[in-house]
Parts: sequence; structure tokens; C-alpha cells
Amino acid sequence: MGVHDSDWARPVRAQLVEAASRYQAFKNGPPLDQQVEIVPITYDDVFTDILGQWQGSVDGLATFARDQAMTIPTVLGWLNTAQSTEKDFFWTHVVDVLLYRFNSIATKQVRLKVMKAISAKLAGAMQGGQLLEASVLTHSLGTSVVHDSLAVLGSVPLDGSQAFMAGNFRFLNLFAVANVSRVLETDPQAYTSVVHPDTVQPATAYLTRYYNFRHTLDPLPAVRAFKPANWGDDYRPTEGLDHIREFNVHGCEHYLDAPSVHVPIINGLLGPVITRQEKESAIAAYAAAPGLPCADQVREFVAAVRRLIELVHDSADPEKLIIAACRFLALAKESRDACQA
Repeated sequence: MGVHDSDWARPVRAQLVEAASRYQAFKNGPPLDQQVEIVPITYDDVFTDILGQWQGSVDGLATFARDQAMTIPTVLGWLNTAQSTEKDFFWTHVVDVLLYRFNSIATKQVRLKVMKAISAKLAGAMQGGQLLEASVLTHSLGTSVVHDSLAVLGSVPLDGSQAFMAGNFRFLNLFAVANVSRVLETDPQAYTSVVHPDTVQPATAYLTRYYNFRHTLDPLPAVRAFKPANWGDDYRPTEGLDHIREFNVHGCEHYLDAPSVHVPIINGLLGPVITRQEKESAIAAYAAAPGLPCADQVREFVAAVRRLIELVHDSADPEKLIIAACRFLALAKESRDACQA
């Protein structure tokens, strides 16, 4: 979500490299980004081109929704009464979610852009018969975009080529952080597509392993939460995250900072280079480390987020996800500002 320029992945890369450097395997060897090629994929321009037509106007959005047969009455009604900070986050961040879910033109353009970027990179890396292990790390809206893009790439020839269809190619890992692929699903659907690990229908599996990370105070993945049943041992969920190193617990770097998140990612990429003992020690030390300096504000934030999650977690409505995201981001900003005051 939000505006992402060509350098958007730099802080995410830096977070992963720094996290890896905490462990013995990386203290004397090359850093993570010299052992794994990290390739950012950007699709923000699809949303920017559309948003330029409205200039942050509710009336412009309403007209566009009517012309495009987008049914979003709840969001449009809420925008007329939303607090200014919530409305600001809608226009700067969450409107991307609305466009991807409700505008078929944006949906198709984003999926095609992602599929072509992935297939072009894989094809180039495989030239000369080179064996390739490829994984995907995705966050927030990206979890839905990646699921949908891989589901189509794995089941439909791209430009006449079947090279990257399931059965001909398989990704080693999918790392889904703050997964909203189920609440935003259209077609293909999250539980029934080829995007599943090889412990589910191995003949059609497009992944070897599927990792899913969810923070208990993150309301976005709480709406129609991604919780597949009977996916076997190669579906590896981490759902009890509760660290608060910043108020925007939804942020990708905030997730990646926790050993319970970055250790499975690093070991999934490189094998068990971080030992179980190291992981357990890191998790214990991380939990014991001092948190934010404003304990009263943290308690108020936690209580407010829990109330928000209680309001939306039983819903399957993507419009409610959009509104909850705006309210959460505004709450995180207000809490951060109060903490720094």
C-alpha cells in the first residue's frame, strides 16, 4: 500500500540483511544479500495513473466507481464522515487496496505486470540450463497480488509459454507477511488455486513450502484470516506474534525484525544456517528487550486495536478491511505522536 518509488525495497533489504547479521553463520561469511539475489517488483504506477484522475476527491471516486461499475457504498459513505487522519491514509495508502480489489482494469494490469516481471527474471536466470531456487516474500496488499499473479502464472500459459506453469516449475517458498489474500480474493481463490505447498495435492502444487506470518495486533490479516485446514507440514504458520517495537505493527520491517519471522525466512532460503538453539535464544532475548518508552500509551494503543479487531475479525467484507486499515494507520500515527510528545 502507498506510494513506492524505484528504491522502495531498500529498507526491507536492509532489515533482512541486518537481521541475518545477528547470527553466527553470517558473522564470518558474506551477508545475506550476497548469498541470495533480492529482486524487487513494483506495480505502483498502475494505481498512480488512475489516482491522478481524482486528485483526492470523494466525488471523483464516486464518479469513477459508477462509471466502472464498482460497488463500494460502504467506503463512499464512510469517507463523507471519516476523521481527517483516517481519510488522509485512505488516499495515500489504502485506496490501492480498493482499486486492486474492486477495479477489474487495475486488477488485470497489476497481475500482468507482476507475472511478466517474475517470468522475465526467472527465464534470464535459467539460461544455459542453470538450476534455480526461487522464493517470494510478500506483504499486506502484496500477499493478494502475489497469490493472484502466481495462481494465473501457474495455471495459464503466459505469451504462449508453459514454462512456468505448475508441473513445469515450482517455487521453493512463499513467505506471506500480514496475509490478506483471502479477504481480497476474487478469482482464483486463495484456498483452491495452485498456490499451495506440496503437502496439498503435490501434483498441482506451485510451492514447496508456504509460510504465513500474522501479528495478533494487526487488524488487516484478521479480517477473514488466512487459515487453511489440512495443508500438511509444509504449510508453516506463525500467528502468535505480539512484539511492539513501533506502533505500526503492520509494517513489513516491523514484522521482519522479530526472530520468529526472519529466522524461518532465512532458513527457508538457505537451509538451517541458524540453529534451533540460536533461534530460541534470539526469540527469548527479543521478548525480554525493552519496548517503547511510553508504557501508558502502549496500553491504550493495544486496547484500542483489540476493540478494532473485535469489530472486524468476523467479517468477510473487503470494504470493512479498507476502513479498518485506515482507522488502524491513523491510530498508530496518533499513538506514535503522543509517545514522542
